Amino acid sequence: MVLKPIIEELDGIPEPLREHYIERGGKFVLAVEGVEVDRVPGLKASVRTERERADEAERKLKEFAELDPEKAREALEKVEAMATWTPEEKVREQIEAREKSLKAKWQKDVDDRDAALKSRTDQLVEELIEKQAIAAIAKSKGNVDLLLPHVKRWAKVVDDGGRLVPRILDDTGGIRETSDPKRSGPMGFDELVEEMRSNETFMAAFSGTGGTGGGSQNPGGKSGGRSAIDWDTLQGADLLEAARRASPPPNGR
Repeated sequence: MVLKPIIEELDGIPEPLREHYIERGGKFVLAVEGVEVDRVPGLKASVRTERERADEAERKLKEFAELDPEKAREALEKVEAMATWTPEEKVREQIEAREKSLKAKWQKDVDDRDAALKSRTDQLVEELIEKQAIAAIAKSKGNVDLLLPHVKRWAKVVDDGGRLVPRILDDTGGIRETSDPKRSGPMGFDELVEEMRSNETFMAAFSGTGGTGGGSQNPGGKSGGRSAIDWDTLQGADLLEAARRASPPPNGR
C-alpha cells in the first residue's frame, strides 16, 4: 500500500499504519525522517519561482550580449560628467558626436562602394579572359568545355597604360612573350591555343588532329551552308553557346 504524504483524515488508513502520521495544522502528515513532508509543495513552488526568475534574468542578459562592458562603463561615466557641463561643452559634445556618426556612415558607404566596385571588376576580368579564350579555341576548332579551364589557368588581366588587358603568363607568373619570329610583344590567346593544339595532352580536344576526327564546321569560314561566325562581335553567353556549337565532340563521339 502506497501511503499518501498528506491526508485529511485517517479513516482510510489501516490501524497499524496510522502511527506513521502526525497531525499538523488540521491535517495528517506522513512522518519521514529528516523531511517535513508538508513543506514539500512550498519548496516545489519556491524552486519553480526561482527557475522562472533565472530564465527571466538570462533573457534580459541576452539583450546585452553584444554590449562592451568597458564602453558601457565609459558611457555611464560620461553621462554623469555631463551633468556638470556648461552649455558650450554640451554643444561641443553634440557636434563631436554628429561628426563621429557622419564619419562612420561615410566609411560604411566607402566600404560598400569598394566592395561593389571589386565585384564588378572581378566580373569584368573574368569576361575579358573568357571572351578571348573562347574565341581563340573556337577559331582553332577546339572543344571549348575541355580547353577553356586550361587556357584561363595561364591568363591574367593586367593594367596596360590605364587599360585592362588580358595577357598570357609564363611559368614564373610573368607576361609571356610571343615565340613568333615575325613579331614581338606579348603572346596572344590564338598563339597559346595553337601551341596546345600540337601538345599531346590537348590535341585530342581539337578537330582534325587525329583524336576527334574531321567533319566539324570551321568556325572561321563557311560549312554546310552556315554563315561564318564573327567571334569579335559575340558577347557573354552568346559567345560561349556559339563556341560550343562549333566545338568538336571529345574523342570523336
